[in-house]
Amino acid sequence: MVRSKRYMATWLFLLWGSTAWTASEGAVFPDCQKVTPEVASGGMSRYVVDQGWSGTLIGYEGISDGRKIYTAYYDKDRWLTVASLEPSTNMFCKIRLSSRFSGWDSHKYPKLALDAHGILHVAANMHDSPLVYAHAQQPGSIEGMKLDAMTGLNEDRVTYPVFLRAKSAGLLFFYRDGSSGNGLWYVNHFVKGKWVRLVDKPIYEDSWSGRSVSAYPSSPFLDSDGIYHIAIVWRENRDVKSNFAISYVKTPDFINFFSAKGARLTLPISPDSKSLVMNPGPSEGLGNNARVVAGENGKPIIFYTKYDEEGRNGAYVASYSGGTWIDKRLDSSNERIAIQGTGSIKMPVEFENEGSDAGQQQVSVYVKILGKPLSRYVISTIDLSNRKYLIQTEKSAKTTALTIPGGMENSAPLSGPVYLGVSGTGKKIGAIRYYAQLPNGDKPRVCTKKFPMACNPVPSPIEIDLNAVN
Repeated sequence: MVRSKRYMATWLFLLWGSTAWTASEGAVFPDCQKVTPEVASGGMSRYVVDQGWSGTLIGYEGISDGRKIYTAYYDKDRWLTVASLEPSTNMFCKIRLSSRFSGWDSHKYPKLALDAHGILHVAANMHDSPLVYAHAQQPGSIEGMKLDAMTGLNEDRVTYPVFLRAKSAGLLFFYRDGSSGNGLWYVNHFVKGKWVRLVDKPIYEDSWSGRSVSAYPSSPFLDSDGIYHIAIVWRENRDVKSNFAISYVKTPDFINFFSAKGARLTLPISPDSKSLVMNPGPSEGLGNNARVVAGENGKPIIFYTKYDEEGRNGAYVASYSGGTWIDKRLDSSNERIAIQGTGSIKMPVEFENEGSDAGQQQVSVYVKILGKPLSRYVISTIDLSNRKYLIQTEKSAKTTALTIPGGMENSAPLSGPVYLGVSGTGKKIGAIRYYAQLPNGDKPRVCTKKFPMACNPVPSPIEIDLNAVN
Protein backbone atom coordinates (compact mmCIF):
# COMPACT_ATOMS: atom_id res chain seq x y z
CA MET A 1 0.00 0.00 0.00
CA VAL A 2 1.47 3.35 -1.06
CA ARG A 3 0.41 6.20 1.19
CA SER A 4 0.27 9.92 0.52
CA LYS A 5 1.26 12.73 2.83
CA ARG A 6 -1.47 13.50 5.27
CA TYR A 7 -1.54 15.03 8.72
CA MET A 8 -4.37 13.44 10.70
CA ALA A 9 -5.58 14.89 13.99
CA THR A 10 -6.55 12.00 16.27
CA TRP A 11 -8.99 12.64 19.07
CA LEU A 12 -7.42 10.69 21.90
CA PHE A 13 -7.21 11.11 25.63
CA LEU A 14 -3.85 11.67 27.28
CA LEU A 15 -2.17 11.09 30.59
CA TRP A 16 -1.58 14.24 32.61
CA GLY A 17 1.99 14.84 33.48
CA SER A 18 4.71 17.29 32.74
CA THR A 19 8.43 17.73 33.01
CA ALA A 20 9.26 21.34 32.22
CA TRP A 21 12.15 23.70 32.69
CA THR A 22 13.02 27.10 31.34
CA ALA A 23 15.01 27.55 28.14
CA SER A 24 16.31 30.99 27.30
CA GLU A 25 14.82 32.52 24.15
CA GLY A 26 17.26 32.57 21.24
CA ALA A 27 19.76 30.28 23.01
CA VAL A 28 22.58 28.81 20.93
CA PHE A 29 23.10 25.79 23.17
CA PRO A 30 20.12 23.55 23.93
CA ASP A 31 18.94 22.72 27.43
CA CYS A 32 19.15 18.97 28.00
CA GLN A 33 18.04 16.56 30.69
CA LYS A 34 17.02 12.94 31.00
CA VAL A 35 13.30 12.16 30.94
CA THR A 36 12.16 8.82 32.32
CA PRO A 37 9.46 7.29 30.13
CA GLU A 38 6.35 5.55 31.34
CA VAL A 39 5.97 2.11 29.78
CA ALA A 40 2.35 1.73 28.72
CA SER A 41 0.51 -1.40 27.65
CA GLY A 42 1.86 -3.01 24.51
CA GLY A 43 5.35 -1.84 25.39
CA MET A 44 4.81 1.71 24.17
CA SER A 45 7.11 4.32 25.75
CA ARG A 46 5.50 7.58 26.82
CA TYR A 47 7.74 10.61 27.38
CA VAL A 48 6.19 13.75 28.89
CA VAL A 49 8.85 16.25 27.89
CA ASP A 50 7.52 19.79 28.30
CA GLN A 51 4.49 22.06 28.56
CA GLY A 52 2.99 23.84 25.56
CA TRP A 53 0.55 26.60 24.71
CA SER A 54 -3.02 25.25 24.44
CA GLY A 55 -4.90 28.27 23.10
CA THR A 56 -5.64 26.67 19.72
CA LEU A 57 -4.99 23.51 17.73
CA ILE A 58 -1.58 23.38 16.06
CA GLY A 59 -0.66 20.48 13.82
CA TYR A 60 2.42 19.16 15.58
CA GLU A 61 4.44 16.28 14.15
CA GLY A 62 7.78 14.57 14.65
CA ILE A 63 10.46 12.99 12.47
CA SER A 64 13.24 10.53 13.27
CA ASP A 65 16.67 9.87 11.80
CA GLY A 66 16.62 6.40 13.33
CA ARG A 67 18.45 7.54 16.45
CA LYS A 68 16.69 10.69 17.61
CA ILE A 69 13.16 12.05 17.44
CA TYR A 70 12.82 15.71 16.42
CA THR A 71 9.79 17.94 16.89
CA ALA A 72 8.84 21.62 17.10
CA TYR A 73 6.10 23.23 19.17
CA TYR A 74 5.09 26.41 20.98
CA ASP A 75 6.04 26.21 24.65
CA LYS A 76 3.84 27.43 27.50
CA ASP A 77 5.11 30.98 26.91
CA ARG A 78 4.39 30.63 23.16
CA TRP A 79 8.04 30.60 22.03
CA LEU A 80 8.85 28.42 19.03
CA THR A 81 10.79 25.49 20.48
CA VAL A 82 12.76 22.83 18.61
CA ALA A 83 13.46 19.62 20.50
CA SER A 84 15.16 16.24 20.19
CA LEU A 85 14.67 13.00 22.11
CA GLU A 86 17.15 10.12 22.06
CA PRO A 87 15.20 7.06 23.28
CA SER A 88 18.33 4.94 23.81
CA THR A 89 19.56 7.35 26.50
CA ASN A 90 16.26 9.08 27.42
CA MET A 91 18.02 12.39 26.78
CA PHE A 92 15.69 15.25 25.82
CA CYS A 93 17.07 18.56 24.52
CA LYS A 94 15.27 21.72 23.49
CA ILE A 95 16.16 25.14 22.17
CA ARG A 96 14.01 28.26 21.90
CA LEU A 97 14.09 30.21 18.66
CA SER A 98 13.51 33.98 18.46
CA SER A 99 9.93 33.67 17.23
CA ARG A 100 6.89 33.98 19.48
CA PHE A 101 3.45 32.66 18.51
CA SER A 102 0.56 35.13 18.75
CA GLY A 103 -1.50 32.34 20.29
CA TRP A 104 -4.60 31.89 18.15
CA ASP A 105 -3.83 31.35 14.45
CA SER A 106 -3.91 27.63 13.58
CA HIS A 107 -2.28 28.31 10.21
CA LYS A 108 1.07 28.83 11.96
CA TYR A 109 1.98 25.16 12.36
CA PRO A 110 5.62 23.99 12.38
CA LYS A 111 7.05 21.81 9.59
CA LEU A 112 10.26 19.79 9.83
CA ALA A 113 12.58 17.97 7.45
CA LEU A 114 15.88 16.12 7.42
CA ASP A 115 18.03 16.70 4.36
CA ALA A 116 20.22 14.08 2.69
CA HIS A 117 23.00 14.74 5.23
CA GLY A 118 20.71 14.41 8.25
CA ILE A 119 20.56 18.16 8.94
CA LEU A 120 17.30 19.28 10.57
CA HIS A 121 15.29 22.10 8.93
CA VAL A 122 12.32 23.86 10.58
CA ALA A 123 9.78 26.43 9.34
CA ALA A 124 6.91 27.74 11.48
CA ASN A 125 4.80 30.64 12.80
CA MET A 126 3.77 32.10 9.44
CA HIS A 127 0.46 33.29 8.01
CA ASP A 128 0.88 36.04 5.43
CA SER A 129 3.93 37.07 7.46
CA PRO A 130 7.75 37.03 7.20
CA LEU A 131 9.56 33.72 6.80
CA VAL A 132 10.49 31.96 10.06
CA TYR A 133 13.12 29.34 9.22
CA ALA A 134 16.08 27.70 10.92
CA HIS A 135 18.38 24.74 10.31
CA ALA A 136 20.82 22.77 12.44
CA GLN A 137 24.57 23.15 12.07
CA GLN A 138 25.38 19.44 11.96
CA PRO A 139 23.60 16.07 11.72
CA GLY A 140 22.06 14.66 14.86
CA SER A 141 22.03 17.93 16.78
CA ILE A 142 19.86 21.00 17.34
CA GLU A 143 22.78 23.00 18.74
CA GLY A 144 23.28 26.41 17.17
CA MET A 145 19.88 26.64 15.50
CA LYS A 146 18.84 30.23 14.82
CA LEU A 147 16.53 32.05 12.46
CA ASP A 148 17.79 32.69 8.95
CA ALA A 149 16.60 33.66 5.47
CA MET A 150 16.40 31.19 2.59
CA THR A 151 16.84 32.94 -0.76
CA GLY A 152 15.85 36.40 0.51
CA LEU A 153 13.26 36.61 -2.28
CA ASN A 154 9.51 36.86 -1.66
CA GLU A 155 9.85 36.03 2.03
CA ASP A 156 7.69 38.77 3.60
CA ARG A 157 4.21 37.20 3.25
CA VAL A 158 4.70 33.47 3.74
CA THR A 159 2.00 30.86 4.44
CA TYR A 160 1.69 27.06 4.15
CA PRO A 161 5.31 25.86 4.42
CA VAL A 162 5.93 22.41 2.96
CA PHE A 163 9.21 20.48 2.92
CA LEU A 164 9.60 17.61 0.45
CA ARG A 165 12.44 15.15 -0.09
CA ALA A 166 12.14 14.77 -3.86
CA LYS A 167 13.94 11.84 -5.45
CA SER A 168 15.13 13.92 -8.38
CA ALA A 169 16.13 17.11 -6.55
CA GLY A 170 16.73 16.48 -2.86
CA LEU A 171 15.16 18.78 -0.27
CA LEU A 172 12.55 21.22 -1.59
CA PHE A 173 10.54 23.91 0.20
CA PHE A 174 7.17 25.10 -1.08
CA TYR A 175 5.26 28.13 0.21
CA ARG A 176 2.68 30.72 -0.73
CA ASP A 177 3.71 34.37 -0.96
CA GLY A 178 0.68 36.61 -0.49
CA SER A 179 -2.80 36.37 0.94
CA SER A 180 -5.73 34.00 0.61
CA GLY A 181 -7.29 34.67 -2.78
CA ASN A 182 -4.19 36.51 -4.02
CA GLY A 183 -0.97 34.53 -3.60
CA LEU A 184 1.83 33.08 -5.71
CA TRP A 185 3.52 29.77 -4.85
CA TYR A 186 7.29 29.31 -5.02
CA VAL A 187 9.61 26.34 -4.63
CA ASN A 188 13.15 26.52 -3.23
CA HIS A 189 15.91 23.91 -3.55
CA PHE A 190 18.58 23.17 -0.92
CA VAL A 191 21.88 22.75 -2.81
CA LYS A 192 25.41 22.61 -1.35
CA GLY A 193 24.33 24.07 1.95
CA LYS A 194 22.22 26.95 0.67
CA TRP A 195 18.73 27.61 -0.68
CA VAL A 196 18.15 28.65 -4.30
CA ARG A 197 15.06 28.87 -6.48
CA LEU A 198 14.30 25.57 -8.21
CA VAL A 199 12.62 27.50 -11.04
CA ASP A 200 12.74 31.25 -11.64
CA LYS A 201 8.95 31.57 -11.84
CA PRO A 202 6.12 30.93 -9.41
CA ILE A 203 4.60 27.48 -9.86
CA TYR A 204 0.98 28.52 -9.09
CA GLU A 205 -0.68 31.69 -10.38
CA ASP A 206 -2.23 34.55 -8.37
CA SER A 207 -4.51 35.91 -11.11
CA TRP A 208 -6.65 34.43 -13.86
CA SER A 209 -9.18 35.87 -16.32
CA GLY A 210 -8.89 39.31 -14.80
CA ARG A 211 -9.45 38.26 -11.18
CA SER A 212 -7.18 37.42 -8.29
CA VAL A 213 -6.90 33.77 -7.24
CA SER A 214 -4.83 31.57 -4.98
CA ALA A 215 -4.05 27.87 -5.14
CA TYR A 216 -4.64 25.29 -2.42
CA PRO A 217 -2.56 22.32 -3.62
CA SER A 218 -2.83 18.85 -2.13
CA SER A 219 0.18 17.03 -0.77
CA PRO A 220 2.04 15.58 -3.77
CA PHE A 221 1.41 11.85 -4.26
CA LEU A 222 4.42 9.91 -5.59
CA ASP A 223 3.57 6.97 -7.83
CA SER A 224 5.68 3.89 -8.58
CA ASP A 225 7.12 5.53 -11.72
CA GLY A 226 8.50 8.53 -9.84
CA ILE A 227 5.77 10.95 -10.94
CA TYR A 228 4.19 13.37 -8.45
CA HIS A 229 0.44 14.00 -8.70
CA ILE A 230 -1.21 17.16 -7.32
CA ALA A 231 -4.83 18.33 -7.04
CA ILE A 232 -5.34 22.10 -6.75
CA VAL A 233 -8.40 23.90 -5.39
CA TRP A 234 -8.70 27.52 -6.56
CA ARG A 235 -10.09 30.40 -4.45
CA GLU A 236 -11.04 33.98 -5.33
CA ASN A 237 -10.77 35.68 -1.93
CA ARG A 238 -10.35 35.06 1.81
CA ASP A 239 -13.80 33.50 2.21
CA VAL A 240 -13.75 29.72 1.77
CA LYS A 241 -17.09 29.93 -0.07
CA SER A 242 -15.19 31.53 -2.98
CA ASN A 243 -13.49 28.20 -3.78
CA PHE A 244 -14.56 27.66 -7.38
CA ALA A 245 -12.55 25.03 -9.27
CA ILE A 246 -10.21 22.02 -9.11
CA SER A 247 -7.17 21.48 -11.32
CA TYR A 248 -4.83 18.51 -11.65
CA VAL A 249 -1.14 18.45 -12.60
CA LYS A 250 1.66 15.91 -12.60
CA THR A 251 5.41 16.40 -12.58
CA PRO A 252 8.59 14.32 -12.34
CA ASP A 253 10.70 17.14 -10.91
CA PHE A 254 8.59 20.24 -10.04
CA ILE A 255 10.17 21.96 -13.03
CA ASN A 256 8.20 20.35 -15.84
CA PHE A 257 4.43 20.09 -15.32
CA PHE A 258 1.85 18.21 -17.37
CA SER A 259 -1.93 17.82 -17.57
CA ALA A 260 -3.73 14.50 -17.17
CA LYS A 261 -3.68 14.21 -20.96
CA GLY A 262 0.08 14.73 -21.01
CA ALA A 263 0.09 18.27 -22.38
CA ARG A 264 2.99 20.39 -21.16
CA LEU A 265 1.83 23.24 -18.92
CA THR A 266 3.36 26.71 -18.78
CA LEU A 267 4.32 28.15 -15.40
CA PRO A 268 2.73 29.50 -13.36
CA ILE A 269 -0.12 26.97 -13.34
CA SER A 270 -3.60 28.53 -13.53
CA PRO A 271 -7.13 27.06 -13.58
CA ASP A 272 -7.23 26.99 -17.37
CA SER A 273 -8.83 24.32 -19.54
CA LYS A 274 -5.67 22.20 -19.87
CA SER A 275 -5.42 21.42 -16.16
CA LEU A 276 -9.07 21.91 -15.14
CA VAL A 277 -10.88 18.97 -13.56
CA MET A 278 -14.13 20.79 -12.81
CA ASN A 279 -15.45 24.29 -12.27
CA PRO A 280 -18.57 24.21 -10.07
CA GLY A 281 -18.17 27.92 -9.29
CA PRO A 282 -18.19 29.76 -5.95
CA SER A 283 -20.73 29.12 -3.17
CA GLU A 284 -21.04 25.44 -4.15
CA GLY A 285 -19.49 24.06 -0.96
CA LEU A 286 -16.15 23.18 -2.54
CA GLY A 287 -13.62 22.48 0.20
CA ASN A 288 -9.92 23.23 -0.16
CA ASN A 289 -8.97 19.79 1.23
CA ALA A 290 -8.88 17.82 -2.04
CA ARG A 291 -6.61 14.75 -2.09
CA VAL A 292 -5.12 12.79 -4.99
CA VAL A 293 -3.69 9.32 -5.50
CA ALA A 294 -2.46 7.52 -8.60
CA GLY A 295 -3.74 4.08 -9.48
CA GLU A 296 -2.21 1.56 -11.83
CA ASN A 297 -0.30 3.13 -14.75
CA GLY A 298 -0.37 6.49 -12.99
CA LYS A 299 -4.12 7.05 -13.40
CA PRO A 300 -5.10 10.03 -11.18
CA ILE A 301 -7.94 9.67 -8.69
CA ILE A 302 -9.09 12.82 -6.83
CA PHE A 303 -11.17 13.00 -3.65
CA TYR A 304 -13.00 16.23 -2.87
CA THR A 305 -16.08 17.67 -1.19
CA LYS A 306 -18.82 19.99 -2.46
CA TYR A 307 -22.57 20.34 -2.06
CA ASP A 308 -24.57 17.50 -3.59
CA GLU A 309 -27.81 17.81 -5.59
CA GLU A 310 -29.80 18.21 -2.36
CA GLY A 311 -27.45 20.83 -0.94
CA ARG A 312 -25.77 18.54 1.59
CA ASN A 313 -22.01 18.16 1.96
CA GLY A 314 -20.98 15.40 -0.41
CA ALA A 315 -17.85 13.25 -0.58
CA TYR A 316 -16.84 12.74 -4.22
CA VAL A 317 -14.26 10.84 -6.22
CA ALA A 318 -13.13 11.77 -9.75
CA SER A 319 -10.92 9.99 -12.28
CA TYR A 320 -9.49 10.73 -15.70
CA SER A 321 -10.77 8.22 -18.25
CA GLY A 322 -11.10 8.29 -22.02
CA GLY A 323 -9.80 11.84 -22.28
CA THR A 324 -12.27 13.31 -19.78
CA TRP A 325 -12.89 13.59 -16.06
CA ILE A 326 -15.75 11.58 -14.55
CA ASP A 327 -16.95 11.74 -10.96
CA LYS A 328 -19.13 9.86 -8.49
CA ARG A 329 -20.59 10.72 -5.11
CA LEU A 330 -19.56 8.36 -2.32
CA ASP A 331 -21.75 9.70 0.51
CA SER A 332 -23.21 12.90 1.97
CA SER A 333 -23.81 14.51 5.34
CA ASN A 334 -27.17 14.18 7.04
CA GLU A 335 -27.69 17.92 6.81
CA ARG A 336 -26.05 20.87 5.09
CA ILE A 337 -23.17 22.60 6.84
CA ALA A 338 -22.38 25.91 5.16
CA ILE A 339 -18.87 26.17 3.72
CA GLN A 340 -18.16 29.83 4.35
CA GLY A 341 -16.07 32.19 6.45
CA THR A 342 -12.42 33.07 6.96
CA GLY A 343 -9.67 31.74 9.19
CA SER A 344 -9.14 28.10 10.16
CA ILE A 345 -12.34 26.14 9.47
CA LYS A 346 -12.95 22.45 10.06
CA MET A 347 -14.36 20.76 6.95
CA PRO A 348 -17.47 18.57 7.49
CA VAL A 349 -16.01 16.03 5.03
CA GLU A 350 -12.40 14.90 5.42
CA PHE A 351 -10.24 12.36 3.58
CA GLU A 352 -7.44 10.44 5.29
CA ASN A 353 -4.81 7.79 4.51
CA GLU A 354 -5.54 7.70 0.81
CA GLY A 355 -3.49 5.08 -1.01
CA SER A 356 -3.28 2.73 -3.99
CA ASP A 357 -2.99 -1.05 -4.16
CA ALA A 358 -0.28 -2.05 -6.62
CA GLY A 359 -1.55 -4.26 -9.42
CA GLN A 360 -5.13 -4.30 -8.12
CA GLN A 361 -6.69 -1.48 -10.21
CA GLN A 362 -8.12 0.01 -7.05
CA VAL A 363 -7.46 2.78 -4.56
CA SER A 364 -8.65 3.29 -1.01
CA VAL A 365 -9.50 6.21 1.23
CA TYR A 366 -10.90 6.83 4.69
CA VAL A 367 -13.81 9.28 4.69
CA LYS A 368 -15.01 11.09 7.82
CA ILE A 369 -18.31 12.94 7.47
CA LEU A 370 -19.44 15.00 10.44
CA GLY A 371 -22.12 13.09 12.33
CA LYS A 372 -21.34 9.75 10.65
CA PRO A 373 -18.97 6.86 11.46
CA LEU A 374 -15.53 6.75 9.86
CA SER A 375 -15.72 4.70 6.64
CA ARG A 376 -13.13 3.14 4.35
CA TYR A 377 -13.84 2.98 0.62
CA VAL A 378 -12.12 0.65 -1.83
CA ILE A 379 -12.66 2.13 -5.28
CA SER A 380 -12.15 0.68 -8.75
CA THR A 381 -9.90 2.83 -10.93
CA ILE A 382 -11.76 1.52 -13.97
CA ASP A 383 -15.32 2.73 -13.31
CA LEU A 384 -15.25 4.19 -9.76
CA SER A 385 -17.47 1.41 -8.43
CA ASN A 386 -16.72 1.02 -4.74
CA ARG A 387 -17.14 -0.94 -1.54
CA LYS A 388 -17.75 0.76 1.79
CA TYR A 389 -16.52 -0.52 5.15
CA LEU A 390 -17.51 1.06 8.46
CA ILE A 391 -14.55 1.48 10.80
CA GLN A 392 -15.17 0.74 14.44
CA THR A 393 -13.23 3.14 16.63
CA GLU A 394 -11.62 1.16 19.41
CA LYS A 395 -10.49 2.63 22.70
CA SER A 396 -6.81 1.89 22.91
CA ALA A 397 -5.30 0.70 26.16
CA LYS A 398 -2.11 2.41 25.05
CA THR A 399 -3.66 5.84 25.47
CA THR A 400 -4.61 6.76 29.01
CA ALA A 401 -7.36 9.33 29.41
CA LEU A 402 -6.35 12.86 30.28
CA THR A 403 -8.78 15.07 32.12
CA ILE A 404 -8.53 18.45 30.43
CA PRO A 405 -8.62 21.29 32.96
CA GLY A 406 -11.94 23.05 33.33
CA GLY A 407 -12.66 26.57 32.17
CA MET A 408 -11.36 26.13 28.62
CA GLU A 409 -13.67 26.44 25.60
CA ASN A 410 -14.15 23.70 22.99
CA SER A 411 -10.96 21.88 23.97
CA ALA A 412 -9.91 18.37 22.98
CA PRO A 413 -6.96 15.96 23.12
CA LEU A 414 -4.98 15.93 19.87
CA SER A 415 -2.30 13.89 18.17
CA GLY A 416 0.19 14.24 15.33
CA PRO A 417 2.37 11.50 13.83
CA VAL A 418 6.07 10.78 14.32
CA TYR A 419 7.59 9.61 11.03
CA LEU A 420 10.77 7.65 10.42
CA GLY A 421 12.92 9.50 7.90
CA VAL A 422 10.53 11.64 5.88
CA SER A 423 7.54 13.60 7.17
CA GLY A 424 4.28 12.43 5.66
CA THR A 425 5.63 9.42 3.78
CA GLY A 426 7.88 7.60 6.23
CA LYS A 427 6.75 4.82 8.53
CA LYS A 428 4.75 6.05 11.53
CA ILE A 429 6.62 5.10 14.71
CA GLY A 430 4.76 7.13 17.29
CA ALA A 431 2.81 10.29 18.05
CA ILE A 432 3.09 13.78 19.52
CA ARG A 433 0.18 14.23 21.94
CA TYR A 434 -1.23 17.32 23.61
CA TYR A 435 -4.54 19.08 24.23
CA ALA A 436 -5.77 22.45 23.00
CA GLN A 437 -8.83 24.51 22.29
CA LEU A 438 -10.09 23.95 18.75
CA PRO A 439 -9.75 26.73 16.15
CA ASN A 440 -11.82 29.88 16.55
CA GLY A 441 -11.41 31.36 13.10
CA ASP A 442 -7.84 32.35 14.09
CA LYS A 443 -9.32 34.89 16.54
CA PRO A 444 -8.44 35.22 20.24
CA ARG A 445 -10.87 33.63 22.66
CA VAL A 446 -12.55 35.72 25.34
CA CYS A 447 -12.70 34.69 28.97
CA THR A 448 -16.31 34.46 30.15
CA LYS A 449 -18.11 33.34 33.27
CA LYS A 450 -18.72 29.98 31.59
CA PHE A 451 -15.17 29.67 30.20
CA PRO A 452 -12.92 31.67 32.56
CA MET A 453 -9.70 30.11 31.16
CA ALA A 454 -10.49 30.48 27.44
CA CYS A 455 -8.29 33.56 26.98
CA ASN A 456 -5.45 32.25 29.15
CA PRO A 457 -5.65 28.44 28.98
CA VAL A 458 -3.82 25.97 31.18
CA PRO A 459 -0.63 24.74 29.42
CA SER A 460 -0.77 21.25 27.95
CA PRO A 461 1.79 18.51 28.45
CA ILE A 462 3.82 17.83 25.31
CA GLU A 463 4.03 14.05 25.11
CA ILE A 464 6.06 11.86 22.76
CA ASP A 465 4.71 8.32 22.50
CA LEU A 466 6.84 5.72 20.71
CA ASN A 467 5.79 2.31 19.50
CA ALA A 468 7.34 -0.75 21.12
CA VAL A 469 8.79 -1.94 17.78
CA ASN A 470 9.91 0.78 15.37
